[in-house]
Amino acid sequence: MFTYLLGTTYTLATAKADVDKAVAGGYWINFTVHTLGTGTGSGYFWTVADFTELVDYIASTNMPVLPMDEAILAMA
Repeated sequence: MFTYLLGTTYTLATAKADVDKAVAGGYWINFTVHTLGTGTGSGYFWTVADFTELVDYIASTNMPVLPMDEAILAMA
């Protein structure tokens, strides 16, 4: 499993590329987000628009999306 922290230096394009790698490699991916908002921010900030687009992109891949507790159980 790979974990990525969504923040101002981690672009939507990079997130989509990491999703593609996970789908191709058949492995789990975890995105962590601390602050969602509109406009601009710093550090651990990601826009609602980018987050929504990422969620829609993940859904388009048919990759399973699970809450963390279910994902951990599925890996056991």
